[in-house]
Amino acid sequence: MTTRLTRKFVRAYLATPLKGVVTPNQVTTARLLTGLLACLLLADGTRLYDILGGIIWTIGCFLDRVDGELARLWHKTSTKGHIYDVASDALSTILFFVAIGYGSPHAPVFALNYLPIYPFTDPLSMGIIAGVSVTAAFVFSQAINPLLPDNQKAWQGDGWMDLDDIPYFFGIIAFVDALDTLLLAACLGAPLFAVWAAGRWLYLFIQTTLRRKQ
Repeated sequence: MTTRLTRKFVRAYLATPLKGVVTPNQVTTARLLTGLLACLLLADGTRLYDILGGIIWTIGCFLDRVDGELARLWHKTSTKGHIYDVASDALSTILFFVAIGYGSPHAPVFALNYLPIYPFTDPLSMGIIAGVSVTAAFVFSQAINPLLPDNQKAWQGDGWMDLDDIPYFFGIIAFVDALDTLLLAACLGAPLFAVWAAGRWLYLFIQTTLRRKQ
């Protein structure tokens, strides 16, 4: 939903005024800088900085939608620009989870009480696992897209929600003081999702290769 709303907002209010003023890559740079600043604030671990970091993170998510939409509207899409955008997203996402792990004063209570055999119960390790796994799932999803027909996406939304919308909620989670819960959920769920995405990519890649050889 947020991705669709952002696209409408960019077309209505930003595309014309910003044309010739900024480039899509400059917007991507602004997105990267806001992401890094948000991570620095979240790594502090204090309540005020969590709130500020969440707000700045949400602004970065908005910019992440703006750069791609402007590139399409202005016919300035490029392979280098796409790689820069994906790399910025990947770096910001990894550092987000590392930051909330580093900033957490203790491991999430559910991990300690119900998962005593889990090998990584310190918050920083959980943040690294979550960040790398989320990014891996994102990268495999990007690799799946070209293998699908009719410009389909790897994880197509239902019209109201899209997988790309999920990072928007990180800022809300920071605001309501639930980052430990997010860390635990991502640490447990993201590796499974990454494996699923990798398996789906491998299956489609093999299918596509076999079709081309026929």
